[in-house]
Amino acid sequence: AIEGVLAHAEALGYFQGVWQGFYKYLQSKANVAGYRNIMGNIRAAVIHIARLEMSGATDTEIQNAIQALGLPDDVKTAIRDYFIGAGTQKA
Repeated sequence: AIEGVLAHAEALGYFQGVWQGFYKYLQSKANVAGYRNIMGNIRAAVIHIARLEMSGATDTEIQNAIQALGLPDDVKTAIRDYFIGAGTQKA
């Protein structure tokens, strides 16, 4: 049971790190104040894509999932660039 709790905590830390990294990236690409009302939806989308990535999804699967998001185009572009394109920052 303790190992399960530890794995869950590590995953939460990973997802929080991905979100924080993406949020900083988004700040450099767009006016995030204009997206304040949908920031929860953006965070959920970023975590969803991070889960896909962790499960071994291909770039095509990730790109299709991003395209299906109901978010503004510049946010989808930032998500795609962060996870697939030149903006990918995997430390």
